[in-house]
Amino acid sequence: MWGIIIAIVITIAIILIDGRKIWKNRKKNKMEFSIFYLTLSAGFLLWVAYSLDYEITTPLDGIKLVLEPLSKKLLNF
Repeated sequence: MWGIIIAIVITIAIILIDGRKIWKNRKKNKMEFSIFYLTLSAGFLLWVAYSLDYEITTPLDGIKLVLEPLSKKLLNF
């Protein structure tokens, strides 16, 4: 619960500090605005997911899922 509250507070702080400058120039710098928005959204979602103890898979987990059964088959022949 505290993780979600911290994520919300930090997100609001980032929007208030850096978001104002980017919001004023959003029509000139559409790419900068979209990158700011996507990065902020992804960071907020990751923070909430980690605070709720969700398991977020990484590319290494995917490689492990593929290689583990293969290594067992190769070692048991």
